[in-house]
Amino acid sequence: MLFPGYSRYNTNDAFWNDFKLHVGNLINLRNIKLKSCPVYVIENLTRTNIGLQKLKAIDIKGNNGLSISALTVFTSLIKLHLQFDYDGGFLFSDVDPVLCRKKLNLPNLTIRGVLRLSPENIWRTVNCEHLRSLCMGECLDIPQEFVTITLKQLRVLEKLRLEKYRGVGILTILDSVSTQDNLKHLEIVNIEIPCGMGNAIATCTNLTKFLIAPNPCSLRPDRNREILCGVVKLRSNLRYFCWVISRELFSTSATDVSIMNELPVLDPHNNVVVPPLRYLEEPTVFDTNTLRAFIKLFLTNCTVKIIKKPYFNNIYDVQIPF
Repeated sequence: MLFPGYSRYNTNDAFWNDFKLHVGNLINLRNIKLKSCPVYVIENLTRTNIGLQKLKAIDIKGNNGLSISALTVFTSLIKLHLQFDYDGGFLFSDVDPVLCRKKLNLPNLTIRGVLRLSPENIWRTVNCEHLRSLCMGECLDIPQEFVTITLKQLRVLEKLRLEKYRGVGILTILDSVSTQDNLKHLEIVNIEIPCGMGNAIATCTNLTKFLIAPNPCSLRPDRNREILCGVVKLRSNLRYFCWVISRELFSTSATDVSIMNELPVLDPHNNVVVPPLRYLEEPTVFDTNTLRAFIKLFLTNCTVKIIKKPYFNNIYDVQIPF
């Protein structure tokens, strides 16, 4: 990965201008990773290195929007990862209809840190029929039609990862996920857990891999119970489950997880039964090892991981292999 030192007082323009002038000499360049580069460096690659197969750029800087339609010149691209500077936010420029006459047949797409993300602009650029993995994080103002229309059009999508999702409610997302038989891998990170989350998770019987990392404000006994009761109902197909417990600070007692009673049980026919919730009873307190063992009673054929991670130590690092 190429990343010179960066600060708001030193943007390394001289370095990036020099890079811009010479990167075209690397005629066999197929894979590039950049950090803290100005947006014009990305746009320059569309003129100098159109043979790229993998492009990853994180903490992209700049005040001007990126012309996502210009990326369609990368006809061999199989993996695109664009992560913009969260502090400044970012905008995609309007799509150029001339450039979008040929779409990207892109299997793997990650977009982070975009303000007013327009899925319509993306799908005018990316061929939905080839997209197998999609990650969107820290994107503001994602419209309702992304879930109700666009997401359902991604018929070959196998993996969906959402980070700090804003806009359409997570229950609507899960409702859409449950209708897509080909979607087997779901990761939802830094989200708030609403009432009804358990039932929504339970409908996603198509999932074989599931990662959930709630926002620390959702680490309440009743919300933890929502997650637990939903996940154990996926016992038929789920093969990998990761629950990330994140807090701003960890103390000795904070490593425990409180879950409101009543807890799920197995009936004589091996079916999951969730008793009615009684707020009068004290929550059950689990350490992570005990919680993992309890979940394994239901998910006997599933790899279960309970991970404790400080919130500010980047909970986004945790991922499940695709």
